[in-house]
Amino acid sequence: MGIFDNLYKRLIAIFFWEFLDLFAVELLSILDVDKGYDALKDKELFDESDDETISDSHHVDVVVKASLKHEQSFVLVHVEAQSNWQANYPQRQFHYFARLFEKYNLLIYPIVLFSFDSPLESQPKSFELHLADMKVLFNYRVIQLNCLDWHDYAEKPHPIAAALLLKMGVAPEDHRRVTLICLDMLYSLQLQAAHHKVVSRLILLYSKLTYADIRELEIELSKYNKSKREAIMEVMTDWKKDLIKQGVKKGVEQGIEQGIEKGIEKGIEQEHERGRLRLAAVVIRLLKRRLGELPESAIENIQKLQAEQLELLSEDLLDFSKTKDLSNWLGKQRV
Repeated sequence: MGIFDNLYKRLIAIFFWEFLDLFAVELLSILDVDKGYDALKDKELFDESDDETISDSHHVDVVVKASLKHEQSFVLVHVEAQSNWQANYPQRQFHYFARLFEKYNLLIYPIVLFSFDSPLESQPKSFELHLADMKVLFNYRVIQLNCLDWHDYAEKPHPIAAALLLKMGVAPEDHRRVTLICLDMLYSLQLQAAHHKVVSRLILLYSKLTYADIRELEIELSKYNKSKREAIMEVMTDWKKDLIKQGVKKGVEQGIEQGIEKGIEKGIEQEHERGRLRLAAVVIRLLKRRLGELPESAIENIQKLQAEQLELLSEDLLDFSKTKDLSNWLGKQRV
């Protein structure tokens, strides 16, 4: 199971009521929330090894058993997250439904959550079989994130919205702004640590932010109150660590592919150097915005700073009011 699949499975299993509240409130209204729910484990479902229509590396399923209000009866809610488009999906969803019904003999409410970027066209919500004068019609609920307007879900703190907002038709130029909205939501929710991690990881993976983007976001956070700023900055720190690991991994892979004897070491160094230069460019841009034009000698010295020094400068520059402050700061550094 890939990283997205695992995170989706945990997200829906943890915040199941919240998921229904956001996307299937009609169903939520007839379920007995006070009695809770049971998320069935994979081994409780069925052996998928001999059934290629069910076994699929591009989806993740959560099957929940819940009670109906005012009735001594249970229902199964089958939520399937699809990260890739599949032409035969309606048929496969019908087959899965039939297998679940055969095993449990309970009412089943099927939901599919499409998280792919394309196609943008609305996907089918049913599967039909026709023979002579007979017709079988199977419906399922579709939540296609790229067809939703993120503005409609950005008004109030909600764990599912915070995790998935960046997949809701966000234009590339809005990614950083919407990422900050998601982080605001996450802070307001005050989730326990394990649940917080699931939501923050999905925000990071969907934000597509570079290391430099994160540094600029941190500058924007300077206007927040101390408590909120520190909480969000802590998330940023985790993100930066992940991005550094990804950079190292990418460098290693490039070195291996090139077949150079020292390719791994060289690949890592090149990736780090590119990241350092990008960070230096962002810091210079922020300094110019704050102090105006900079002396050429100062720009050259900034470009020679190590990544750790650049990080420190990006924070200290908030206290600068004139270029002399920058010169004094650089004079204390070992370039």
